[in-house]
Amino acid sequence: MPTAEQNLKRALAEAKDNANAFEALQAQVDLVVAFITKPKRSKKGS
Repeated sequence: MPTAEQNLKRALAEAKDNANAFEALQAQVDLVVAFITKPKRSKKGS
C-alpha cells in the first residue's frame, strides 16, 4: 500500500506533466492563431 509521501510525489509528478502538456497546448494554439491571422494579410496582396 503506497504511503502518503508516495502518493504526494506521484500527485506532484502528474501535476507537473499536466502543466507541461498545458504549456505545449498553449504553444500550439499560439502557432495556429498566428498561422490563421498572418496569411489573411498576404492573400489580400496576392
